Amino acid sequence: MADGVVVCDRHGTIVYASEGLAVLLGYRPDELVSQPLETIVPDRLAARHEGLRREYVESPATRSMGVGLELAARHRCGRVVPVEVGLSSFGAGSEMRVVAVVRDVSERRRSEAARRRLERDLLQARKMEALGRLARGVAHDFNNILQAVGGTAALALEHADGRLREDLETIVASAAQGRELTSQLLMFGRPDAGAPELLDLQRELAELLPVLRRFVPKRVEVRIECPPDVAGVCVSRVHLEQILMNLVVNAGEAIEGDGEVTVRVADTRARLRPDSLPSVEEEAVEIAVVDTGPGMSEDTLACLFDPFYTTKPGGTGIGLSIVYELVSQAGGRISARSLAPAGAELLVLLPAFRPPHPSAPCPGV
Repeated sequence: MADGVVVCDRHGTIVYASEGLAVLLGYRPDELVSQPLETIVPDRLAARHEGLRREYVESPATRSMGVGLELAARHRCGRVVPVEVGLSSFGAGSEMRVVAVVRDVSERRRSEAARRRLERDLLQARKMEALGRLARGVAHDFNNILQAVGGTAALALEHADGRLREDLETIVASAAQGRELTSQLLMFGRPDAGAPELLDLQRELAELLPVLRRFVPKRVEVRIECPPDVAGVCVSRVHLEQILMNLVVNAGEAIEGDGEVTVRVADTRARLRPDSLPSVEEEAVEIAVVDTGPGMSEDTLACLFDPFYTTKPGGTGIGLSIVYELVSQAGGRISARSLAPAGAELLVLLPAFRPPHPSAPCPGV
């Protein structure tokens, strides 16, 4: 779109508006002439803008485009349009005129926001890869220690009785629990993603719903919203169940008192790979797990998928980091956000697959 031009007198009354400016802001040029300049300034900026305009009239200086001010204009419908403004003036006294060249920078703002998201996603992917290597290394060494402790205690148990036997049984049981935890850590970032299958999400969720309900408090209702014609996904059935179990159980535990966890499924288009350009979107299926809990702070959202991070007493902080890895292995992405006025949403995006015939294999299988 061409730059717009508006010319005002020293009192801020518009004496000329170009066709480009009128189109940008939803007016005809003649509708703007004789109107105060604040007509096209957002209400939240109008008072400040009037003061700046008066200062400029007293001490005019040229501000060329590219080094001009990034401000905002108001569209006829009330929408705020981000703009860059270059200023110049001519004439003096009552004949002074101020010329503003107005450029729409909406696309630039969108591109900058997309670039920041891309940088953030790449940073998150690299961080999770590094954390995965660290977690697997620690888990491997710790597992060896636990095996030695548990094995030694089990041997001693054969010749013990009374209080000593009870203590040794506690050691054996604790070592077993520790090995279970390290097995989950060893799974984090493991290259083997399991055999993907073409899954019908409506059928899978219907079969999983009774299980999900057993693992959340009875005061929390679990609901499924999945259209029958939603695209299929190619992912390990076991991994899909792990993803949903972890997300729904976490959502249920976040609710104090009565509440609801809803699993919503829909077709969409999204950028699935963190290294792809913001404009590169693919067909995807979104699985949103929404709860009516208190929501999450910015600090919690920033660390939510990190291994060992937890806000729950007695929690391990492993579940969501494994979910992150399983979703990544399936070629998808996961994100989280707090909702207003309360609640939270964890959104899983997986590549959509509509097979040409029911027996078609998953891509790459």
